[in-house]
Amino acid sequence: SGQVYEPDGAGAWRRLAEGGVAGDVAGATLADGHLVVAGRAAPLYRRDHAIWYALRVGGSGRTRLGTGPAPAVAVGKAVHVDVGGTWKRVGALPDNATALWAQSATAVWAATDDGLYKLRGKRFERAGAAPTALAGDRPYAIDADAIRDLTRGRTIPLRLDGEPVTATAAASHGGGALHVVVATGAGALVLARVDGKQLARVDDLPVAGAPVAMAVDADGDVLIALADGTIALRRGDAWTTTAVTDALPAPPAGSPPARTR
Repeated sequence: SGQVYEPDGAGAWRRLAEGGVAGDVAGATLADGHLVVAGRAAPLYRRDHAIWYALRVGGSGRTRLGTGPAPAVAVGKAVHVDVGGTWKRVGALPDNATALWAQSATAVWAATDDGLYKLRGKRFERAGAAPTALAGDRPYAIDADAIRDLTRGRTIPLRLDGEPVTATAAASHGGGALHVVVATGAGALVLARVDGKQLARVDDLPVAGAPVAMAVDADGDVLIALADGTIALRRGDAWTTTAVTDALPAPPAGSPPARTR
């Protein structure tokens, strides 16, 4: 695990270097320009010039990376936020984190199996029922049947065209609308966005499967990665799809490295 795929400029996503990490990757983020990944327990791993290094932020236990604009990680019950290259411990939860979101070292939301918590000073205080996920550049709590806008105090039912749907991935950019991939009762995937107190249909996805990651950029382009390695990218009103490939680039031309006997 820990294989990194990057766009090759020709429409494909390829591995550009060998190497990986010990353990299955459960989350990824960018911190100070470096890719940081987490498995199910400490340590984290940081990638620098195609080489992975163990990254210890303190403590031990189950890890959970944050999904907000500031890099954050929960290790056991302790929550850490990256501040200028230093992982600062900002508080502790009553139990292991199931979701985490941070905008800064003082604007942090987290969830456990028992509830939603907001950082107030140096303590996490209960702020509602436990969500299934936290998402967005502005904090949203994803529930089984609704989305909670934690900034505006709104609840958006998970219904599209009058029918119940299930949120499978969500993301936003800056102050833009939260985009959500939802699964219909028939199993189709639809891209929607939060519009006031309701979901508005954007487009049907041209692929089927289980979304594992999603991103939205400043232009409103949407990228969705599926568990089977399919990448769906929507630019404007058009979709393109591709799949990751394990083929490494050919070694540079020239004489092979010297060898000793």
